[in-house]
Amino acid sequence: APAYAADVAITGHMEMTFADEKEAAVTDSAVYEDSHFAIKASEELANGISVSVDYALTGAGGDDGGSSLTIAGPFGTIDIGETSGPIDSIDDKTDIFNAVDSGTGLTSKDAILNWKLPTMVEGLTVITAYSPTDGADHSTALADINDGSAHSNILDSVEKDVQGVAASYVAGPVTVSYGSQTVGTTDSTFVGLTATYQGLFVAYESASVDGGDEQTG
Repeated sequence: APAYAADVAITGHMEMTFADEKEAAVTDSAVYEDSHFAIKASEELANGISVSVDYALTGAGGDDGGSSLTIAGPFGTIDIGETSGPIDSIDDKTDIFNAVDSGTGLTSKDAILNWKLPTMVEGLTVITAYSPTDGADHSTALADINDGSAHSNILDSVEKDVQGVAASYVAGPVTVSYGSQTVGTTDSTFVGLTATYQGLFVAYESASVDGGDEQTG
């Protein structure tokens, strides 16, 4: 029988800063540390399905967010863990402009499950995402989990009660995106457009929350 081995990669950065600060008659010296590490492993199974794991850590060994398990095959790509919500999967159209804040933070929410459907029409990408009603609850007490009095999910960086769908269509130099989602009882939508022509790049996006804020960039 053939042997299969996972490809494992460890990446990250570390920053050490020495600061000598003086305020009034008081002088403080300190060393500050900022670090992030990511462990990524991937493997293709005998049936052609690929499985990958992405685990992010802070320098202190804590969860740094974005950890997930990804399964890809003829059914599309399923990402489980700390992953993008419906709108968060397609927004950020104007992020290359540092002076523009389109307000998509209003609608960009993380979810527990993100499913990119298989290609049905050339150029069309369809994504749906979901978090259960108690998706942000967490407990580390195993006894409470076993007797059903607590939830085992510890992915407390994601939003709970998320559901929605997003789509993006590429036609030559133009990309059009639309997303709609519900977080709890709040509905929100997103529209995005990018286009390139002879070196000129144009981006537009608009995010709105039902009965609340709206911002365009």
